[in-house]
Amino acid sequence: MTSSAMARFTGLPAAREAMLDVVPGLHTSIVELSGQQQTSWREHSAVAITVLCMKGDLRVDIDKPMFSTILGPGEMYTIPANVVYRIGAMDAGTKFLLVQAGLPWDMTEATVARGERDEFLRTLSAPEPLATPVAPDTAFDQYSPGYTRVDVVAKTQSLRLLILGLGEFRCVPWHTHDEIRDTFFCIEGPMRVETDHPRQTHVLLPGDTCDVDARQPHFVAGTQGNPCIFLVMQGIGLYNYVPATPAS
Repeated sequence: MTSSAMARFTGLPAAREAMLDVVPGLHTSIVELSGQQQTSWREHSAVAITVLCMKGDLRVDIDKPMFSTILGPGEMYTIPANVVYRIGAMDAGTKFLLVQAGLPWDMTEATVARGERDEFLRTLSAPEPLATPVAPDTAFDQYSPGYTRVDVVAKTQSLRLLILGLGEFRCVPWHTHDEIRDTFFCIEGPMRVETDHPRQTHVLLPGDTCDVDARQPHFVAGTQGNPCIFLVMQGIGLYNYVPATPAS
């Protein structure tokens, strides 16, 4: 996407956007902001906006009701249609996943009575230390399939975004997709994505991401049987699930 097109969305000419997948009714991209950049106040009549922080601290303000929150890596927030909002970076190099779901792609500038509302900022508890990544185990037979959470964030016939949760020693077993690519974003971890052809192990902490190509066998779980939560973008194409056996 060109910088001028990016400026039309964010009002931030210096912002960078890496487009991921785009189909009618669903647009996904990764946006990077420099320190203290923020959008104008705006709203959409038919489009919902979801942001997932990948790096740095991302601030989201909404109007009526007044509310503000600062998202850290792995945290996300959804802004429905007809809600006035503003998004901004709290520090340099803030990066986030942006999802626009709905048609038509509309945006109108808005005026709010009072732009500063720190007294309405979400009170954050002290963050728990991240688990130290360790070498994932390879005893795949001790894992069993099953989700603790399935949330459909957005969906079309050829592209969908899901939040999935896996409990202790639960997994998404080895499988492939004929057409679609999986893009994983860790929300709570550590988690790992194992792939075959070539054989690789991707260990993800909150905010980290990795891709798995179509027809590439892959397995998803915690690193040592720990629970994890992640967002996965699947597309572009028809979804199917084909069980697979990795090379020994």
